[in-house]
Amino acid sequence: MKAELRISHLSLKALGDSLGVTPSMMSKILSRDTTSARVERAIADAIGKPLWEVFPDRYGKPEPMDEVA
Repeated sequence: MKAELRISHLSLKALGDSLGVTPSMMSKILSRDTTSARVERAIADAIGKPLWEVFPDRYGKPEPMDEVA
């Protein structure tokens, strides 16, 4: 995931700073020692991937919605 942040020209520290989160807390969130929906969403948004793809253990892939005729 850190490589994906580098590709998007954003460091984990810069993302944490923008969210008011310490580097230690960012590391804990990435290693799944703690959780934060707000930070997880920001990480997913930063790398342009859905939450369920970045954090599959926390967010399940959404079910496709049936079209209503």
